Amino acid sequence: MEYIKGIDVSHWQGTINWGEVAKAGVKFVFIKATEGTSYSKLSYFKENAPQALAAGLKVGAYHYAKFATVAEAKAEAVYFLDSISSFALNYPVVLDLEENKKRQIKKR
Repeated sequence: MEYIKGIDVSHWQGTINWGEVAKAGVKFVFIKATEGTSYSKLSYFKENAPQALAAGLKVGAYHYAKFATVAEAKAEAVYFLDSISSFALNYPVVLDLEENKKRQIKKR
């Protein structure tokens, strides 16, 4: 089985030298783009996605979900897609679902 080395990053990783990441054998990266329906660190994605692409990496984006209702889930999806739509990503977009405080989605 062949393994492909990849990483995920968010603003917690700070400034990244994407050329060094590529030299280290990393082939892909998922960069946090959004969280909820407003995200104060969206500029991190906007700055890093083009740099990672320029370094020759496959780049995908992820959304950190916070929704508790169907309406909130739809609003978050729209926000995420609007936020990344101007980027020519070459890897999947994904949902980071780590918590469900309501334990179930309630319709509104």
